[in-house]
Amino acid sequence: MKLGRVISLWVLFPILSSVIAFAKAEGKWESTKNSCNCNALLIISRWEDGSPIGTMTCAGAQSAMDNLLVDGDHISFSVDRGDNYQTVTYDYEVTVSGDSMIGTCTNEEVPSEKLAFSAKRRSGD
Repeated sequence: MKLGRVISLWVLFPILSSVIAFAKAEGKWESTKNSCNCNALLIISRWEDGSPIGTMTCAGAQSAMDNLLVDGDHISFSVDRGDNYQTVTYDYEVTVSGDSMIGTCTNEEVPSEKLAFSAKRRSGD
């Protein structure tokens, strides 16, 4: 009987770990005064199958978060931003700690330049 419980925990642990880790990232985040973008609102949630989905709204334009990965307290994603003439892809690598998100972003025009990025969880959401 003990072996059955051990096996059950072994099977459930990765599932529970991913749910707990995702809970750190899920929600609405406000980013201000960053060197890599305008003031932005990030919304991270899940599809019905549990995979992450997100959007970033910056200067009134909403963009999908592409390649969104949540691994523990680490989040990575890409966002395409631009105007009628040019679209630039920004790649983000951030770490979540409580209600803060901090990391860097790069863009395809100057991939060697890492710019600071931070966001705070929006209270009440």
